[in-house]
Amino acid sequence: MRALVLAALVLAVPGCKADPAGSSGAPAPASSATARGISGQILHLEGDRILATDPVPASALGHGEALRAIWTAADGTTFVAGYQYAGGPSRSGAPAPNPRGHDTGAVYRRAPGGGVQLVYSKAETELGRVWGRSAGDVYVGGQQTLAHFDGKAWTEIAIPQIEGSISGIWGDGTDLWVSAGHQFNAFIYHQDPKGAWSVEARTEVMLFNLGGVGSSVWAVGSSGAILHREKDGRWTQEVSEKTKQYSSVWASAPDDVYAAGTDLVHSRGDGQWTRVALPAGGPLRYVWGRGKDDVFAGVPTGVLHLTGGAWARTGVAVDSAGIAGAGGALFVAHNDLH
Repeated sequence: MRALVLAALVLAVPGCKADPAGSSGAPAPASSATARGISGQILHLEGDRILATDPVPASALGHGEALRAIWTAADGTTFVAGYQYAGGPSRSGAPAPNPRGHDTGAVYRRAPGGGVQLVYSKAETELGRVWGRSAGDVYVGGQQTLAHFDGKAWTEIAIPQIEGSISGIWGDGTDLWVSAGHQFNAFIYHQDPKGAWSVEARTEVMLFNLGGVGSSVWAVGSSGAILHREKDGRWTQEVSEKTKQYSSVWASAPDDVYAAGTDLVHSRGDGQWTRVALPAGGPLRYVWGRGKDDVFAGVPTGVLHLTGGAWARTGVAVDSAGIAGAGGALFVAHNDLH
């Protein structure tokens, strides 16, 4: 395992209101907007099949919505991050209301009983990551944008000396980790329980996501990079393979970790990663689960499910940007081209 470049810089913790920024550097959404139009939808699953479809509110820009990440709180409240597509002429043929062609970052909230609302937006940017501790403690990220919902209002948090786009957000009960960077390098930022920020690691690859369980945290990115944070705060690179990239990581326990991207790989927490055979091919959009024998993975042709020790196709045969759930409820972020 190769140690990373570490930084001991401790940063301040200012907070500020949102201001315009560029687009997110996180991996592109599962479906790309075209002249045909695109509509964001939250699919409600029952078992492995679609029970209901909840469209997100129509974009004021007139060109549809692209969803990129989804997270569900323990009470069933679901948050989806993405953007309202600027595009060309609107669906009706009218001139674009945003003539400069900048997308608007958007966060949608689905209540446990149904109904989807736009709860946060930021002009001239795209949002691509969402994570939280509860329905009243949620973070979203995008181009140099980290916004927090405290149950009443959204506030943008400034991470001092941040570089590039935020590509990953994950935390535990007290701490928060954020990855950000650009084409040539990336950084992992840590916020301690007192609110102070520090740079824990710098890499020479792009990072696309973070995930973890307990005190164990992983980061994944380009060149097949999989990084692991030790309990003492040191980061080491466990995997490096230039022909691959990973954009999603999920763990049920320190000895049960998956990374998804070019393929799906699994680790028992010993630093060794093994490729997982799946019943469908194509690059993986994400991996997420509810337990060691209850894991989901998204491929271009649908959603796969690990249960009973075996992977199988589900009744969800659409491309999707993410899956999340709580209790028996499951929700999928889907971009419908039409």
